[in-house]
Amino acid sequence: MTTSYDSVAYPSATFPQTHPDHLALIARLHGLATPAFEQARVLEIGGGDGFNAIALAAVWPGAQFVSFDLSAEAVKRGQALVAASGMANVRVEQGDILDFARDMEPGSFDYIIAHGVYAWVPPVVQQATLDLVGRALSADGLAFISFNAMPGGHVRRVMRDMLLHALQDVEAIEDRIVAARAFLERYAERKDGDDAVVLAMRAQAEAMLGRPDAVLFHDELGECFEPVSLTGISTDAAARGLEFLADAGRNRLRDGFLAEDAPDDADTSTQAILRCAQDDDYAAMRFFRQSIFIREGRSPARRPDLSCLPEFSAAGQFKSDGDGGIKVLGAEFALRDEGLTAWLLALGEGWPRHRPLSELGDDPARFEAIFRLFAMGLIHLSNAPAPFSLTAGERPEASALVRAQIALGSPHVTTLHFEQMALEDEAARGLIAVLDGSRGRSDLEPLWQDLPHVAGLTLDQALELIAAQRLLRG
Repeated sequence: MTTSYDSVAYPSATFPQTHPDHLALIARLHGLATPAFEQARVLEIGGGDGFNAIALAAVWPGAQFVSFDLSAEAVKRGQALVAASGMANVRVEQGDILDFARDMEPGSFDYIIAHGVYAWVPPVVQQATLDLVGRALSADGLAFISFNAMPGGHVRRVMRDMLLHALQDVEAIEDRIVAARAFLERYAERKDGDDAVVLAMRAQAEAMLGRPDAVLFHDELGECFEPVSLTGISTDAAARGLEFLADAGRNRLRDGFLAEDAPDDADTSTQAILRCAQDDDYAAMRFFRQSIFIREGRSPARRPDLSCLPEFSAAGQFKSDGDGGIKVLGAEFALRDEGLTAWLLALGEGWPRHRPLSELGDDPARFEAIFRLFAMGLIHLSNAPAPFSLTAGERPEASALVRAQIALGSPHVTTLHFEQMALEDEAARGLIAVLDGSRGRSDLEPLWQDLPHVAGLTLDQALELIAAQRLLRG
């Protein structure tokens, strides 16, 4: 079966919010035990070329990953990357959600990811996706399902209807993309007399213009667009024995918890949590959700359980604002706790090196502050040893994925910190390509001398620069 994704490739990407480490931490904050992700079984539904799963597999070689998609061309690209990497812990397969939902072995996956799929398939496939999750999720497993949410989905649907109407006589793919951009540019222009509704639509047009051509083609002009409400998908999930836990997105973590000012006798049922989150979706005209589901009956805590935080480590890009405050990722704030301020600034100076949160002692206020930073997406927390080394050993080994990306000519590589970065330097690419852990520095030296490197840059210096980019295994 040929799909539109065979004709127009969807951009490859990593999605940190789907990382099992991130999902497990959120579950731990709800007082739940989670599968050890270093040896977990992970399924990605509708993963396109499987790049997200492949990148995760490169980070955690002891875990097993399966990604499947209906697009034969996307799957071929993913399989070529896996073959070039030599990784044996990841498979990219072609398959239909309907078939996988019927044939999957019960409880066979600890983490299930369905990102960017749910709102772009017909209702029957949406239900099959939940059937698959309900069948395949292990007892302590976590399922991540993102979707275009209501009520914001109404706004996006109206804009989609306008686009499809404007393009009804345009058939060729490239012509449709050009025509869509032209329409959006015209519509985005504000005019005197615009009311609030029209201004909201023009803002949506501006947002669409910022998307790459392939994303615009598939997300806005695709065959299906079926946004759903949080309560709607949660009701359908409950019919499969699944329960809403939380949202994995930045600034949405608190949606799985009671309000901070909730009384001690507040209703902690999942239905009460969902009611509040849905109320907030309506108030904010929310467009998108990244929801985590668990097996029903696990009784998640609905107030943050911060007792787990000393078991975690942290990394962050904190800097001084020069006036006693802290800057990080566009945010600025000040803390009364000088010790915590100094610790965060030291964390920033050592970025991306992780430091154990146990260093903060036993002051609950400090862990509350760390939780707030995490909820806002301003600090990276992990419950596993860093998979990368910031120093080059005697026999340095680059990520198998990075070596494969270089072999296939990709201008970008993926770090072991789950980030994408451009790598154009020919000497660096040539050196990384041979860092398979089998060569010592004496073997690498003549290879380095044959590469077109900057005059005076030694092999040792080059290796340390590569390590600093989180490209070498720990």
